[in-house]
Amino acid sequence: MRKGQVTIFIIVSLLILSAIVFVLYISNFGKQYDLITPDSNGLHRFVEECLKTTTARGAQLLGIQGGYLNVPTPNLYMDNNTIPYYFYEQIMRFPSRDTLKDNLQVFLQNNVVECLQNFSVFKEMGYSINYGEMKVDISLMDDKVLANANFPVSLEKGDSTITVQEFSADVDSRIGYLHNVAVDITEKTSEDPEFIDMTLLSEYDVEIIVLPYDKENFVYSLSDSKSMFEDQSLVYLFASKISINLPPKLDIPDTLRFADDRSHIYQVKATDPEGDLLTFSDNSALFDITDEGSIILITDVAGTFKATIKVEDDQGNYDEKEIKIIVEEVE
Repeated sequence: MRKGQVTIFIIVSLLILSAIVFVLYISNFGKQYDLITPDSNGLHRFVEECLKTTTARGAQLLGIQGGYLNVPTPNLYMDNNTIPYYFYEQIMRFPSRDTLKDNLQVFLQNNVVECLQNFSVFKEMGYSINYGEMKVDISLMDDKVLANANFPVSLEKGDSTITVQEFSADVDSRIGYLHNVAVDITEKTSEDPEFIDMTLLSEYDVEIIVLPYDKENFVYSLSDSKSMFEDQSLVYLFASKISINLPPKLDIPDTLRFADDRSHIYQVKATDPEGDLLTFSDNSALFDITDEGSIILITDVAGTFKATIKVEDDQGNYDEKEIKIIVEEVE
């Protein structure tokens, strides 16, 4: 199915996309905890809950930004989203799985402490807080994200000191799987950029919607209901820009005139926007035309004849024109 033949749910999809991004960004990092005990178990649970929440939120953010914290250029801005190109003018440019992992690690290192709200819940209990630099290691699996953090935290109150350093979180997020799906689609696109394989898209167990930006730019939205966070499915966005190969253009008059007393050679001209290799042909028994466009006419029969001249580029695009050939008798 060619891209012009694809039925696409544009308006509804864009509204859904806007709602997802809006909900994601109006959520606060802070979270209230009903039961926080001032011991190592309570401190451990408190930090791990923030680590888990921030990991899930980071996966959501990376999803709508195609795996990036900072979307590289060139990119596509659509419906308040900056979307990375995974295929841009015949070149694949998707991020590696390691890039996805590294970006999530940076997100956690920058945002877990914000979720902890400077340990204010413990300060209100009279504890002083000391903590060091957080170092995070991420494992991306197809069905989950594992986050392990080395984060030395100490609570002190009088002669009592509570210290915890190792934390972990297990998040049901298939962002690694969605990245694989996006790479598969992009690699398929590179094989035939002007073809959208709807059969391939239907084989994945995620909802895939293709959103046309214009005749050359398309946004793919992958939505996974198996990766829920705050009642929202995980959405993964990326874009493709294809360079549409335009057909060649014949440059030949409507009528050609020849005398019947000698042989003739006439060079047909044509132009191609991309400079593709051109091949000429005709449907006439009156003359031959070479692949390079030279009409070779040898006849002693006067009259008016019709012929169709065709020029085709190496991408299968063509232009053709019916012309009139008048062979005039010479006395």
